[in-house]
Amino acid sequence: MILVIAKSFEESPALAAWASLFARAQSPDKPAVHVVHLPAVPQADSDQQPDLSKSLHSSLGDVLADIEFTAESKDENNRIKAALREVAKTKPELLIIARPNSKKGRRSDHLLAQRLFESAPCHTMLVRLGESPPPKHPHILIPTAGGPHSQIALQLAARISNEDRGDATPFYVEPDIGEVSEDVGRRLLDSVLKRAGIKLGDSPNIHPRIVIADGVPEGVKHLVDSHSFDLVLIGAPAQGFIQKRIFGSVPERLFKGPDSMNVAVLRRALPVKERVRGYIERFLHLRVPQLKRDDRVALFEELQTKSRWSFDFMTLLLLSTAIASFGLLQNSTAVVIGAMLVAPLMTPLLGAGLALVQGNIPMVRQCLRSIIYGFLGAVTIGLIAGLIVPITDLTTELLARGAPSLLDMAIAFLSGIAAAYCIARPSLMSALAGVAIAAALVPPRATTGISLALGHIKNTEGAALLFATNVVAIILGAALCFFAVGIRPATQQSRGTLWTRRITMGLVLTCAILVVPLGSVLLSQVIKSRQSPEVPPKAAAAIAAALKEKNPNIELTDLRLTRPRDAPPILDIHLDSPEIPQPSLANHLRKVTQPLLKHNSDTLKVRLHTTLLTESQAPSSNP
Repeated sequence: MILVIAKSFEESPALAAWASLFARAQSPDKPAVHVVHLPAVPQADSDQQPDLSKSLHSSLGDVLADIEFTAESKDENNRIKAALREVAKTKPELLIIARPNSKKGRRSDHLLAQRLFESAPCHTMLVRLGESPPPKHPHILIPTAGGPHSQIALQLAARISNEDRGDATPFYVEPDIGEVSEDVGRRLLDSVLKRAGIKLGDSPNIHPRIVIADGVPEGVKHLVDSHSFDLVLIGAPAQGFIQKRIFGSVPERLFKGPDSMNVAVLRRALPVKERVRGYIERFLHLRVPQLKRDDRVALFEELQTKSRWSFDFMTLLLLSTAIASFGLLQNSTAVVIGAMLVAPLMTPLLGAGLALVQGNIPMVRQCLRSIIYGFLGAVTIGLIAGLIVPITDLTTELLARGAPSLLDMAIAFLSGIAAAYCIARPSLMSALAGVAIAAALVPPRATTGISLALGHIKNTEGAALLFATNVVAIILGAALCFFAVGIRPATQQSRGTLWTRRITMGLVLTCAILVVPLGSVLLSQVIKSRQSPEVPPKAAAAIAAALKEKNPNIELTDLRLTRPRDAPPILDIHLDSPEIPQPSLANHLRKVTQPLLKHNSDTLKVRLHTTLLTESQAPSSNP
């Protein structure tokens, strides 16, 4: 099935004629063409509809499966959606749509042609029609480059020539490298034809050519100036490339007159990955406010300038780490929070996320250098602080950074999204300080150095893991946010884009690997909390009061409630006492505790752990 989407009555006959040619070549037994009209404005003469239908049926015969006229639509989005619905309904092998004349075409027609070429899931052909009707036996020129789009164009033209419905001239452009240029080009052309499954001996209507030129547009121009072709069929992936390089290389005069030429650009069916990407981009474009050009320029300038390793960056980084180190050693949460506000490390992480979306390799290097130097400098400051401050045990603030879990990764990822959105929207910059506190980049670096200085290797490893988790998750979160607000690479096929995609995949894989240790920590915490839930404060107060009532000399030191699987819950009560308590005390405490813990008194087990206290007495003096 070949689907033709026409925007006016005038272009229908020519598009349908080309569609008939391709349909007979693709499916000689059951060729079918379906023509749909999607005008942007009312047609001049509605009575022309039955005449056009009759004309197409008589000229195309049994090839024309159906012709459909739709009401005009002034809304561009509705028109595009209607066209895509038609593609989804008919599931064509090839979609053909005309490219409007750049000077006379309506903006809505250009937009419809562009969106269909970019997002239709099937093979899609964009045709610039000449003034003369398509001949019955056309001569087709096909530039070859060896890519997937070029191979589809070659295969389509080869089918036409094999059915003796036209002549095909595949040509290869080889730069001028001396007297061997043509021989090299011929070998490369033979290789391209072989990959496309085309054998030159199968049809006498295939005439390969070698053109010595600097590029495909120059080669096309050279051939169309010296030979007569009815159709130039080009395999190309991008609308921008077509607009600037291909259609612009063909002189306007060749589209006019009785011997005018047609130029078509063929894009292969979109792979599932590209279709999903296109759907996501359109979804985000419609539902997420996109950054305007001036905002994007300001964002690039902000992050590129502040992500660079400089004296100011280094000074703030070292000072913030020193403040955080002393706060951690002092076990002061307020000081640690203050150090987070001073640290500048969030900026290069956001810059790295922006560079990955842009495909900006130099900026990726710049940001990674700042991150690595910053980490090493911060660890050094923490190491010095740990050596000069006379403590031996880790404070609770230091211990809190030594056991990261999956929740820390989630916090860092969401912080990266929030920070990127704040910096992209100048009106939200005041919220960036709160994001810096949530992300907690400074304390893990300082903890790594301090723990190393104190010889606590396990805590050192945990703090370093927390920092690595924060870095990876924040960069990925920032990249996702920048992509959502409209940041895109300049071209999908540039070297920088390919490298940044590899780096992004590496970060995603790193994130997936980190899930294992972080998830195990979270799982162990959950299991421990279920097995050893905290005793409610009311129950602890009731136990302390009961002990004081029974014996004021007994001191409560600790309470632990455990819930073993398939066993009664156990309440362990730790006491300091000058004597061994009686068993009746355990029964009494069980009765006191049972209503507060909501357990049956017959199943709750109370165990007393007593530490005997004996005080020494001074010897008596004789008078």
